[in-house]
Amino acid sequence: MATINDFKLLYSSSLKYFELAAETQGFDESRIDSLSSLEKARFGFYYFILNKLTSLDDFDDMTSCICDQHFNLKIMNKGFSDEGIDAVYINEEDNEINIFNFKFREKFNPDKEQSKDEAILSSKFLSVLKTEKNNLEGPLKLFADQIIKFYNTPTEWKTNFYIVSNENRELNPNDKNLEDFAELFDVNIESIGLDKITAMMLPKHKSVSAIINLPSEAVMSYSESARSSNISYIVRMRLTDLIRITCNDESIRKNFQLEDDSLLANVKEEIDVLFDNVRGLILKSKYNKNIEETLNREPNKFFFFNNGLTVVAENIDYQELNSGKRIRLNLINFQVLNGGQTLRTIHLFNQKNSQYIKENLSKAEILVRILKITDDSLKNKIGEYTNSQNAIRSSDLKALRKEQLELDSFLASHGILYLRKRGDNENNTNAKYDISIGMERLGQILWTIQGSPEMVSNKKMEIFTTKYEDLFGVDDLISEKTINLIKKYSEIRKVYKSTHYQSTDQKCMYILYIAYFTGDDNYIDMIVNLEKEIDIFITKNSIKLSPARVLILPKFKEVIKSKFKIGD
Repeated sequence: MATINDFKLLYSSSLKYFELAAETQGFDESRIDSLSSLEKARFGFYYFILNKLTSLDDFDDMTSCICDQHFNLKIMNKGFSDEGIDAVYINEEDNEINIFNFKFREKFNPDKEQSKDEAILSSKFLSVLKTEKNNLEGPLKLFADQIIKFYNTPTEWKTNFYIVSNENRELNPNDKNLEDFAELFDVNIESIGLDKITAMMLPKHKSVSAIINLPSEAVMSYSESARSSNISYIVRMRLTDLIRITCNDESIRKNFQLEDDSLLANVKEEIDVLFDNVRGLILKSKYNKNIEETLNREPNKFFFFNNGLTVVAENIDYQELNSGKRIRLNLINFQVLNGGQTLRTIHLFNQKNSQYIKENLSKAEILVRILKITDDSLKNKIGEYTNSQNAIRSSDLKALRKEQLELDSFLASHGILYLRKRGDNENNTNAKYDISIGMERLGQILWTIQGSPEMVSNKKMEIFTTKYEDLFGVDDLISEKTINLIKKYSEIRKVYKSTHYQSTDQKCMYILYIAYFTGDDNYIDMIVNLEKEIDIFITKNSIKLSPARVLILPKFKEVIKSKFKIGD
């Protein structure tokens, strides 16, 4: 259970998130000064949770998700009724609608439970999505229109409703009222309290070790050559053993002779074994339900239905016991590189169904590759390649590459916060930054100045696949050129937002394209001319086109090249 120190740490982290948002978004200083520390922490809490529970790592994108009335009134001077909905994030890549209700309490109360009333307060918005009678206003109305449009397509969309607070006790997921509410509006309700949030805040990992005792026939060794001292193992183990060696109780992790599995009923996963997992801390996955179904109905089939885990360890101490009939493996400083979602789901199943330890979890077995790896670059490749077959952001697979780590350090030295993957923000809590930028956004910038502003929006997946080496494998990546490009893009975005035109990321990329190839920095004139050309292009076409559609057309880029005299 979380403590008052965890409560204080979250308060501090939330303040830092707000400071980063205010610095990088250029919020009006007089408005910032008028806020109390509690208000700043509350607003920072929104950014913190959005960063952790979504694929968003850019503060501009996160700000556009927030529809809380108090936030928009205080920061944007536009206060529209929020109907109990504080943020909405539409994940078009995974066909998910994510709706958030936030509550940030001022004082710590270890016995305080989240309120079911928060779900009821949000029912008006959910009713609009169901009835399609949209009488909302402001950002909430726009979100509702967009969601209704998606609901009316043949594609299946999943809707998650997050009730998030810094209170210690989460709502009971089996509460009948909540189940009825979820069924009525066809949403998946996820309650997130201080305990789960505390796990998200851990910025550094400690060394985790454990001891496993297995039958000799369940262990197979492997080495690259007969002379190699780096011996790795492929093992078959019970899920109760997996829970034990990855739990947050060191004494249990090392008690390889544990006879009473019921002692595992109250343990949780040791979050530090997942520090190098490329996925970050994702609390909900569409694959978790299948895992739970198997554990419930056919635990003896789990081995066949699951791909298993990949574990890397700094050292593996091997010892034969009982005349070679048993094998003891002492894992020193180990990490789960692949299978993090499987591991979390197993632990969550154990916590919710502790009565099944002996009957289900002890019957289920899993394949685990335990690799002795000390080379960080090799470890990173293993994490990237073993996760490639699963649904995961392409950028996360590259987040631990050598050039990305070097770029992170280089940009930080120039006052730029580089968000390689979710959870990186707290690693920089003692630093001041002028700008923040995500890996994907930087990839778009680099692709734009290669001459392809029309590609950066609808071809984003290629940035970390087919185009990755062309963009991030260049010799001048770690240079003043990259610094200047990021600063130029940041300035363009601020200028565009100051105009009466609707600012979008791709419009800003076009202005960057024009500025880079013309050497001009009169962004206002560029913006006015770009908007004129968009209107002219739409007027000339007999088929109605939206501005967003125009910007991805190669023909329109040719118009811009001609207008601004940009050569090939």
